[in-house]
Amino acid sequence: MGTFEKIRSTLEELIGRFAATTAINALKNGVIATLPLTMLGSIFLLISSFPISNWNDIMTGIMGPDWQYPFTQVSSNTFDIIAMASAASIGYQYAKLKGVEPFACGLIALVNFLVLIPSVVTGADGAEVTGVISKTWSGGSGMATAIVVGLVTGWIYTSVLARGWRIKMPASVPTGVADTFSALIPGFLSIVAAFAVCIIMRFGLATTLAEFLEGLLQAPLQIGLGSLPGLLMLTFLISL
Repeated sequence: MGTFEKIRSTLEELIGRFAATTAINALKNGVIATLPLTMLGSIFLLISSFPISNWNDIMTGIMGPDWQYPFTQVSSNTFDIIAMASAASIGYQYAKLKGVEPFACGLIALVNFLVLIPSVVTGADGAEVTGVISKTWSGGSGMATAIVVGLVTGWIYTSVLARGWRIKMPASVPTGVADTFSALIPGFLSIVAAFAVCIIMRFGLATTLAEFLEGLLQAPLQIGLGSLPGLLMLTFLISL
């Protein structure tokens, strides 16, 4: 076997191991599970902007001048929650791959995601509105945060259960109730981790994890994807 063949064989083995990790499979399966949202939203978006010159006149005649509103509601509220859905889905898939009850892990990942994105939006008049879920961050801008939160939550949750740190109920207790109590300790520790990150980001860096990750990744991605090596790396990641 020549030198080139040895290098190729080694790389194939390393790539195979990398692609077989729980994190990569949870990420892949979790994002794939959200595709119905994108596809369904695209259908309604296409209908609202159908490429026919008199389409607006046709639909106005059928539904009235505000005919695009219900279509926009569906399309925007599928695209604009994609990061929220991904965080929950990745956490769910991670727990599923580890062989533990996944639903609670997915819900906790969703909670952690909401803890770590901004809960303040600025109105048109410059006034800040608090206690809201920003569609900016629950959509595409929050995907980096969703991936990190989904994977880390899944890892914490399953690691705690693997160590046997759970509230055990008698055998006579229904499975659904027992699973709920089993999720309390790993769920609590997962949320405490998100709570700690929130404190560090808020009082140490005056930001949120979502904003920090966007600033950290945006420039490298823009530079990287504008080059041949960056495009090759993207192609490699898609093929996993």
